[in-house]
Amino acid sequence: MTSEIHEIDGVFYHSKWNGGKARKGSVAGYLNNCGYVVICLNGKNHLRHRLVWEKYNGPIPDGLFIDHMNGVRGDDRIENLQLVKRSENHALGVYRLQKNNSSGANGVCWDSSAEKWKAYLKVDGRHKHVGHYKTVAEAEIALKEYKSKNSITASRRNEI
Repeated sequence: MTSEIHEIDGVFYHSKWNGGKARKGSVAGYLNNCGYVVICLNGKNHLRHRLVWEKYNGPIPDGLFIDHMNGVRGDDRIENLQLVKRSENHALGVYRLQKNNSSGANGVCWDSSAEKWKAYLKVDGRHKHVGHYKTVAEAEIALKEYKSKNSITASRRNEI
């Protein structure tokens, strides 16, 4: 890692003025459209949470991803980061609600054939049906209980 930036509690700062906009002591990076901080080092863009992880733990193994345990993509403190598989990242609900989501909850949709709310999740790339419920709240509770029973939510503290 270059000596032109340094990290404190998951935030990188410029160590010296580079002759451009970056002043000594200013925060390095910018927020991308997915909510992650991107830092340019030696002409290449890097996600800040990956830089923090690698600083403390070394290279990220193939097939694993960095998860923000509290769900806040800008909180790149090392104690908030953990390695997970892609399927765990999906199951933990790191993805935003789709624009056409009618329930307002991840993993809950209206099943018109059953005329009830359907609770489901994706595990290892496959949809797992949890059940049908009269209300969105009942479906969310069932989904939460299923995830808890199957140890899927162990790292997500801010889940419903």
